[in-house]
Amino acid sequence: MTKAALQAERSAPPADSSPETIDLARVLALTEQVEAAIAAGEWQQAADLEAQRRATLVGLLERQSASSSIAPELRAAITNVVSRTHHLIGQAHHHRRTLLREASMIRLGRKAADEYEQNSV
Repeated sequence: MTKAALQAERSAPPADSSPETIDLARVLALTEQVEAAIAAGEWQQAADLEAQRRATLVGLLERQSASSSIAPELRAAITNVVSRTHHLIGQAHHHRRTLLREASMIRLGRKAADEYEQNSV
């Protein structure tokens, strides 16, 4: 069993919770797992978890839109998820820029080594 699966199992809500609570708890658990995957540099795992998180969130919001209003607790939780999502996007962009900078330095190093080799012959 993967680390993400173990985390999801541990963070599963009680069986007597309402479907909205279950989905919200699942969204929050998936958010934490995406954060951990990004921090660990596990990009494919982060992408897979984000797809699950997005689908769960969309399902939750579709069920809520059928009712006349969104409960204040759910609205606050969704605001929190949106804030964390923006933070995740920022982290991903930061890691991307770091990787691009490192790749550029490697290319520059290879070019310098090639030129050195050509000049030493």
